[in-house]
Amino acid sequence: MFPVPALTGDEARQYTSVELDPFGEFRQVPTGNAFQIQRRGEDARFTGSKLRVPKATLRDRHEDVLSPEVLVRRHAGYRNRVLMGPSFRADVWTALENAPERSIADIARKASCSFATAWQAAQDYRLLRAAGSIAAQREC
Repeated sequence: MFPVPALTGDEARQYTSVELDPFGEFRQVPTGNAFQIQRRGEDARFTGSKLRVPKATLRDRHEDVLSPEVLVRRHAGYRNRVLMGPSFRADVWTALENAPERSIADIARKASCSFATAWQAAQDYRLLRAAGSIAAQREC
């Protein structure tokens, strides 16, 4: 590939990559979604939708997706969201399980929530930890 000057407006929309052919002349190489759909056909999973995706672009394998039972055992964040609901509290709890020594401000940043939310969840987490309830939960 050779450097091509930056294009603007309609020129940029029409641009495709440029290559040298065997005789040293420039030729346009077809690229983009329309070319790939013409070449391989359209993915049947997206028929009737606004998305146009070429075949064999996206994987579709059932073994790529864990069952909820396996995911709950392997992923602390998912487990906490199942237990507490999809909330910042569950995210704070997960961050505390991973690094209980971190400050509440750091935990709030990690969970992308307010300091008050992180503080309330941290108080409950530390209470259960002091009572020994969390150690028993983690062994399950």
